[in-house]
Amino acid sequence: MLLHRFARIGMIVCIIIFTASAHAIVIRHDRPDARYIELARSFKAYGDVVEAGSTLIAPRWLLTAAHVVGSAGPSAVQFVLNFGGNETHVLQAQAISRFPTASFPYDDLALIELATPVPSGVTIYPIARSSVGTGVPITLVGYGASGNGNVGVSVGASRSVKRVGMNNLDVVQTTLDSSGRSSSFYLYDFDGATGPGPVAGV
Repeated sequence: MLLHRFARIGMIVCIIIFTASAHAIVIRHDRPDARYIELARSFKAYGDVVEAGSTLIAPRWLLTAAHVVGSAGPSAVQFVLNFGGNETHVLQAQAISRFPTASFPYDDLALIELATPVPSGVTIYPIARSSVGTGVPITLVGYGASGNGNVGVSVGASRSVKRVGMNNLDVVQTTLDSSGRSSSFYLYDFDGATGPGPVAGV
């Protein structure tokens, strides 16, 4: 049953988890931070779990990274939803399902079941079924640390500050080390501006 749940998630999980796994979202030095924060206000189905990101994929289900929840039990995990303002809804987790072979950065997936559904009107992000290749535009969302390309990370993580930016995928590769494991890793750099400017995970 657990594997069946994860199998239904599809290709989009890799983009979501890669973003959630990044230690920081580094923005362009020639764009004000306020523009990234303002754009994030429209992404109401992306909330905070353990000061990292999670995406609402059903009224009571969240997709996040296994390393985000770690070994925590449901009683220690809450979903902070910025719907209509900062930290407006806090929902308790009821169950956590980690992918059986999860080991960062491979198979780094977890599903969180909430004890109660999110409020009506909150956007649910559907799971994409198509493959992702180079040149595809992606949207990155996160509560993590930030900074700009000139100075690096200079701002700590905050569950009340969410940033959003866009970029294009430059490389899709299957391995990061010599462990023999494989997955899909999406790499990107600072390139042509989209919206308030592209961002890059560090």
